[in-house]
Amino acid sequence: MTNRVIGANIYSRPLISRADMDILDKALSDWKVDNWYTTTELEWLKRKWYSQNIEQNSRGSIPISSTETFKHTRGIFLKSNNTCIGITRGFFTGDKKYEKILTAFDPDYRGLGHRKEYSSIALKMYFNEYQIDSLTRKLPLRFTDGTSNSAFVTNMARMLHIAETYEPFVEATEVSKEVNTSRGAAIEYSVRTITKAQWQTWIDLAENAAIKNADYTWSWDYT
Repeated sequence: MTNRVIGANIYSRPLISRADMDILDKALSDWKVDNWYTTTELEWLKRKWYSQNIEQNSRGSIPISSTETFKHTRGIFLKSNNTCIGITRGFFTGDKKYEKILTAFDPDYRGLGHRKEYSSIALKMYFNEYQIDSLTRKLPLRFTDGTSNSAFVTNMARMLHIAETYEPFVEATEVSKEVNTSRGAAIEYSVRTITKAQWQTWIDLAENAAIKNADYTWSWDYT
């Protein structure tokens, strides 16, 4: 038994089986190519993220409060055949805030509109169901050697489910800039936070009516 959020073509739920975790091999394949993760490290992540989700799911149908601190790993599935096509991960910081780590899709399912639909149902889920006050994510900007708009940064942004032209994060508050030097070439990020009030204002705009009224179903108890 677990929670589930459902859109028109996809749904998302916590990853609660070892087989679920195999999506990491495809969704993060770009990271392996660019030496961000080795095969050994991905296998370690599978075990770690699986154990975290099993511990959370053991709480049964009791809603997990956003005032708790915990990591959150979900799969993204096609409604038509239950194929897992992507993974998303972040963590609740314990003060009604959520920090997004990544959302990545199997390359075979990118560019088909699934990212846009997931963004719509995910923001509704975090702000309305988990009742968070703000959500933070990092937008990759450039290599620190001065190279900008490189193919790597562009592809990574797409893989990580960051699209400023769609999401309200283009107008979100930049709280800092951060440089990641742990993998490959150093990359600068813009760390941006959007509050629930900002998101509500954005989604209430007339031009976003289709997003606001799109198919959306949430259930804490889904067998």
